[in-house]
Amino acid sequence: FLMDFERLINFLPQRLQQPLPREIAWQPMIPPSYDQNRYRQYDVSNARKAAVMALFYPDNDLAATNNGGRTAKLVYIKRTEDQYVHSGQIGFPGGRFEPTDTDLFATALRETHEEIDVKPNQITVIGSLSEIYIQPSNSLVLPVVGFASEAPNFLPNSKEVAQIIETDLNWLQNPANLQKKQMYRSSKDTAIEVPFYNLHGHTLWGATALMTAELLYLLR
Repeated sequence: FLMDFERLINFLPQRLQQPLPREIAWQPMIPPSYDQNRYRQYDVSNARKAAVMALFYPDNDLAATNNGGRTAKLVYIKRTEDQYVHSGQIGFPGGRFEPTDTDLFATALRETHEEIDVKPNQITVIGSLSEIYIQPSNSLVLPVVGFASEAPNFLPNSKEVAQIIETDLNWLQNPANLQKKQMYRSSKDTAIEVPFYNLHGHTLWGATALMTAELLYLLR
């Protein structure tokens, strides 16, 4: 399918109010060799709260969809190479909850502003996906979903963001871009087969791939 931007923002807020598919949607993106509790840790009392933003917006430069609407796009970032646990990885803009944040929606909005220069008043928050526990950083992450009415002028924060990666739903839905490859698992000195999205030549895997899979599941 190819859902245009207008149909998406009319459909998705209602769907996000219903029960979320969570593990059914996640399953294809979890490596078979992983502990299946890796992303659903039950004792999260000591986990750090965090939030990311899955931000949709229309692409006015692409040809209209078959329905005559504007193509819906989604933005990811590649993090800078540094000493932190998610160094160099592909993800949504976001970060840790701060005491000044009123809630995790505010965290996602603040971090999106700080990392890619999209102001909170440019984003309409429409809900959230399933929380995901991320073991390496001991974080419980809420994926917030929002949209901008027009394509933003992204400006990456060079200290945190190495590259901005824009894509459309058609690319993510293409079965040819859901792939697997061997990746080195340093903790056990072994290579494992990992499912990932080929995001215009970038490897989108792990927790962000699970979030993406849930989004696509909802839209199907």
